[in-house]
Amino acid sequence: MGSAEGGQHDRRERIPPARLRPPRARALPRARLLATLADTPHRLVLVTGPAGWGKTTLMAQFVAAAPDRPAAWYQLDAADARTPVLFGHLAEALAPAVPGLTGGWAGVEDAVAALDAVDPAALGPHGEVLLALDDLHLVAGSPGEEALGELLDLAPTWLRIAATCRQPPAWNLSRLRVSGDLLELGADDLRFRSWEVEQLFADLYGEPLPPGDVAQLTRGLEGWAAGLQLFYLATRGKPVGDRRRAVASLPARSKLIREYLTGNVLDELPEELRDFLVDTSVLGRLSPGLCDELRGRDDSRRLLDELTTRHVFLERLDEDGTYRYHEVFRTYLEERLLERDGPAPARAWAQRAARLLEDEGRTIDALRAYCRAEDWESVRRLLDTAGAELVDRTEPWLDWLPSGLIEGDPWALLAAARRAAQTGRFATALDLYAQAEEVAGTAAAAEICRIERTELTGWIDPAAPPPSGTGGRFVAALRARPGHYKTVPTGIEVHGPYAPRALVAGVAAIFAGDLRTATRLLVATVDDPEAHPYVAMAARMSLGVVRLLGGDVDQATVLQLPELMELADVPWLTWMASAARGLAGDAAGWRDAMQAAETMARQGDPWGSAAARLFASLGALVAGGHPVDELEELADHLKGLRAHVPEAWARAWLATASARAGAPVRASEVATAAEQAAERVGAFGAQVWALTVQAQLAAAEGDEDRAASLLERAAKVREEGPVDVVVAPLVPGDAPVRAPARERASRLPRAGAASEDEGAASDLRIDVRCLGAFSLEIDGRVVDVGAAKPRARSTLRLLAAHAGQPVHVETLIDALWPDSDAAVGKRSLQVTLSSLRRLLDGHHPGAGALLARQGNAYVLELPPGSSADVVAFADARERCRVAARQGEVTAVVEAGEEALAAYGGDLLPEEGPAEWVVAPRRQLAQDAAGVAVLVAERWDVAVGACQRGLDIDRYSDALWRLLALAHERAGDIAAAAAAREGYQAILDDLGVDADLGL
Repeated sequence: MGSAEGGQHDRRERIPPARLRPPRARALPRARLLATLADTPHRLVLVTGPAGWGKTTLMAQFVAAAPDRPAAWYQLDAADARTPVLFGHLAEALAPAVPGLTGGWAGVEDAVAALDAVDPAALGPHGEVLLALDDLHLVAGSPGEEALGELLDLAPTWLRIAATCRQPPAWNLSRLRVSGDLLELGADDLRFRSWEVEQLFADLYGEPLPPGDVAQLTRGLEGWAAGLQLFYLATRGKPVGDRRRAVASLPARSKLIREYLTGNVLDELPEELRDFLVDTSVLGRLSPGLCDELRGRDDSRRLLDELTTRHVFLERLDEDGTYRYHEVFRTYLEERLLERDGPAPARAWAQRAARLLEDEGRTIDALRAYCRAEDWESVRRLLDTAGAELVDRTEPWLDWLPSGLIEGDPWALLAAARRAAQTGRFATALDLYAQAEEVAGTAAAAEICRIERTELTGWIDPAAPPPSGTGGRFVAALRARPGHYKTVPTGIEVHGPYAPRALVAGVAAIFAGDLRTATRLLVATVDDPEAHPYVAMAARMSLGVVRLLGGDVDQATVLQLPELMELADVPWLTWMASAARGLAGDAAGWRDAMQAAETMARQGDPWGSAAARLFASLGALVAGGHPVDELEELADHLKGLRAHVPEAWARAWLATASARAGAPVRASEVATAAEQAAERVGAFGAQVWALTVQAQLAAAEGDEDRAASLLERAAKVREEGPVDVVVAPLVPGDAPVRAPARERASRLPRAGAASEDEGAASDLRIDVRCLGAFSLEIDGRVVDVGAAKPRARSTLRLLAAHAGQPVHVETLIDALWPDSDAAVGKRSLQVTLSSLRRLLDGHHPGAGALLARQGNAYVLELPPGSSADVVAFADARERCRVAARQGEVTAVVEAGEEALAAYGGDLLPEEGPAEWVVAPRRQLAQDAAGVAVLVAERWDVAVGACQRGLDIDRYSDALWRLLALAHERAGDIAAAAAAREGYQAILDDLGVDADLGL
């Protein structure tokens, strides 16, 4: 702890006030992350990540989110490496938040004594105090850090600690994870998602970016918070064209970003790490062996491990020791290489790296290194020999090539055409395909170009032959007789490679008016882990249309799109997700959808533009609006595409809008024409809508006989269709015209937790047991999980074991899909949770909402009045431990017996030796045995407590000794001898010698 003199000197040091209060920063509230942090029971929260990742800002928001909870803030500096300095500062920081707290701390003992003397009742309604520590990494490896870890172990339970750091502290974090006392948020959690970037620029900065630019900026900066702010500062107030060009160039070499990375990252590192970073920036993916070969050294593994620990913009890709730099950081390092060595040596170094990479078969990294070396002859050679491989890669390798080289290479032109198509620039894509076909040096390359150009032409040009395969079926279903395409051929399972066919069938069923079939097919597509993210996202959007046509006005489907958008990572889908916001029916959704429609029309995407207009118009109509002009434009647009089926729907909706706008005669004419057109093309749902509008108009005029006749015709079409569309009323707020009751009852439940009625779930009581055996009851009825798949059952059990606490997505994937990559794991998890929600809904309507998403985590919620044995045990265990520290014997026994009663046996024995359950199972058993030891120290109940504890842990030395002593004190010498014999038998089995002279 240092000398007394030194300690007194340290304690007299005053802290600058700025280090005792959270910084005030203009920042976007991170709702996704704050939801994960809110009301968590963890005693320690660690927010880790590289510089500029938003750690301090998030912590400040966390403190501000609960203004009625006492909180203390302290920003560490290097002087806090000394224990007396740190603890003197902690006492000063905590004093305003903790009534009656004494100061003058020189170390752990002083701190614990002062904290134990605090009356928890004086801490307010929360009964806890949050100590927020900023920049914990500044004392890494120091006595101060070690002493702080001791304080965490010994402090009363009312003190919670939350810390930001670039590297995790050297504490026993694995024990805290197992005990459920640790919540960790890392760089991937802090990474801004595309929808957050959009909100940041629109709501906070007041300079909104188009969705396509948002997606490009998010990808280019990889969600780096400081990078986003620096981009804003560099482009603030500039014309829209300049800002868009800045997005396209992604200014990794800008002065602001360079200054930030220099001052906050590189200059803080030792020289050998700085040199290593600059030297290896030319490699792309790093491995110790490759780094050693490039540098002529043998210390790369050690340096990579140290950089990983320091969180220096380095991501580990696999367990084999492959890494990558954050792309902005890598670009910065390449510039530092040029500055350090000069142009010619830097090019020579890149060429050396390129040859090593090519020898290892790392084509994409070799291509970039050759481009950095300006070795265009090698670049052309690589394109000639590996062009077919490169053209299928997702890396932005086209950006590395000079335009003259692209214009003369068929593979580069083909890649450029594909990029244009993926970004929705269809007209540009067609021109590039034609150029690629013209300069193609091989028949194979020319044929690929011809096929893709023909498919795209068939998609966007109504006069051209329709595309083949899935695209052709889709176009055909929109032109006539969608009922012919709403089924999947017999023998074909609706998943994996056939998911696109299921999607087309689902969309065809929508336009036929058969929402029941559409729901079944689209839910299966959304729930399919093998479905491509593009397909899953299109299915999710289509389900939004189903919801509205079924009379269900909610925003759930729209809110679920960003998660899929992250997986898809295609700019065109960003525009489509923006368009789908129109389904919400509000002003913001309308604006976004119409902006998307105009953009896609300019880029030569008529179908995307039509979908955006459809989403906006339908959302507005069902929400009670009357978008007459927009529906007329939509109908004309669809007519130009020869999409006669959705055109009939648009004209049927136009009839409703016209009636609402005060033009009943026009509405009747439009409805009559729409009914005839819908019957002609087999759009039975649109026909029912148009007939119903005519009936509504007739009823409004007092012609009840005609109204009844029209409704009778509509009912017949409903039955033959079948059609189960809910027709919006002419007067908003009136009851909609629904399908007959027998058809409504047969419709499938909604998919996904976010589309459920959360209010219904909050009224439920659930009782979950995980100790001894798993069981789940909802309102007193046992849920039969036997029908669920094994992985789904394990998911439910894992969430139940953390009942009421969020479990991070990565934790779930690592536990249940350890061999899957991130994208596959996320889709598998989505599918599994969706099936579990349907299982719970089938047991009790609305129960699926109990499986809720909180930011990047999922939780099995415990509504008021619910119970969970793991929670009951943990609560009683902590009360027992606190009472033991305070010497309250009676309270120890009461809480201990309550804990032992809650501990019904091993955690989730159904899971067997599954890796994710073994450690917490062992820890809970040890905790239960420890509670038994505390209870057994009161001799009148010792025998029973020892026997219960030994049932849990028969190898507990303390319990055997206490049992023998308890029998002895009770005068039962024979029982004491039997206890010693039993203990000896255990020791013999273990091969351990021990002194049994108790």
